[in-house]
Amino acid sequence: LNGVDTTVFVNNGKNNSLLESLGINKDKFVIGSISRFSTDKDYETLIKSFNEIQKSQDNVHLLLVGDGETKAEMVRLAEDLKLMDKITFSGFRTDILDLLNSMDVFVLSTHTEGISIALLEAMSTERPVVATNVGGNGEIVQDNDNGFLVKENDVNGLAQAILKIVNSNEIRTRLAHSARETVKKKFSLRNTVAEYEDIYSKCLKA
Repeated sequence: LNGVDTTVFVNNGKNNSLLESLGINKDKFVIGSISRFSTDKDYETLIKSFNEIQKSQDNVHLLLVGDGETKAEMVRLAEDLKLMDKITFSGFRTDILDLLNSMDVFVLSTHTEGISIALLEAMSTERPVVATNVGGNGEIVQDNDNGFLVKENDVNGLAQAILKIVNSNEIRTRLAHSARETVKKKFSLRNTVAEYEDIYSKCLKA
């Protein structure tokens, strides 16, 4: 299993200075995602879901981090939905920890996925997460325990799952704590190294 460094990816509190540099009001509830812009990553469903969310929640902002072949198309979609004042396309960035600490919820709305490093990093940073139930996401996220799982291509289902986190401090806190505990127990870099070391040792002994 992939692993992340849980001593690096920690909750440092909301990074208001970074939000300000991105033009996002620090009082906004930030829904974020970090991924390559491609068809399989399905930012289209996330943007359409956000469109539904912002109709009932005025205090939300969508932060999309990354670059790729579908980015121009996603910008046009945001323009068509008149959401450009509520969506930030940050482009490619390397300050992932700071970006995660600027988000109130992390979303991974992909069609296909392995064991997502981005998802593990978000959970290690104590972000409540919503992910599509595809590929390895179901191996990481247990629905309503350490995050929410939704069907792929489900605009309404994704919106409703995110809204549960937006509307409840209790749910946010519970999922965030459980998310980090999951990564520490099963997906930490320390565990990954130990498992590889064990495999090599068995091979050498054989």
